[in-house]
Amino acid sequence: MRLNALSASVAALLAGFVLAGCGGDDDSESSEDTDQANEAEVDEGDAADDEDAADNEDAADDGGTDEGGGTDEGDETGDDASGEDEQDESSDSSDSSEWMTVTDEDSGISLDMPRDAEPEEIESPTADGGTMSGYSYFVVESGAEVGFNVLGLDGRSYDLEAGLDGVVEAVGGELDGSEDITVDGHEGVEAEIAIEGGFALLQLIVVDDFVLQPLVATDSGNREQGEEFFDELTDSIDVG
Repeated sequence: MRLNALSASVAALLAGFVLAGCGGDDDSESSEDTDQANEAEVDEGDAADDEDAADNEDAADDGGTDEGGGTDEGDETGDDASGEDEQDESSDSSDSSEWMTVTDEDSGISLDMPRDAEPEEIESPTADGGTMSGYSYFVVESGAEVGFNVLGLDGRSYDLEAGLDGVVEAVGGELDGSEDITVDGHEGVEAEIAIEGGFALLQLIVVDDFVLQPLVATDSGNREQGEEFFDELTDSIDVG
């Protein structure tokens, strides 16, 4: 699924209106992060090659002074170096999987995300001629767009069913199923929406004078990863 289709999904505001351009900065940040990660991998690879070359040189020297012993020491050194590399890679992988908490300052609502996300201000017209404003927090990770929107109700009431219908219409998708949920005593709805080439998993939760929308959108072939991200995202909800 094209990234602009993903961006259209996360740009669907809680009132069912689309805000153009949402998610563009995240795509750019994701590319920069990827470039930095690739540079880091090249540097680590060069360092590992230098270390292996030094180890092999030491082993050759030992072999010249101690017949038979150099070969054994060289093998042990190679095994140790390989083990250290594997441990380092495992450690790096573990560090990269640690999510961090992102908090919306206006509402005090926080969720865990793959990495930090800069808030993007969003505003939407309402049926009564007013506006709803809030913030959007999204990143692109492993082919999925992950994050949440928070909009202030400013004393207005919010119809969850009508809100969900509005989101489905806004993203040009089809509702694949929904169910009522309760999150820390707050009423909500959880749904899956089929969108072009993929799907979006989302919740709408009324939290006092705010509406929270956690959302993960990805392509159909990335379902396992998308569902895993959605579970991590929604399990971490802290309404403050």
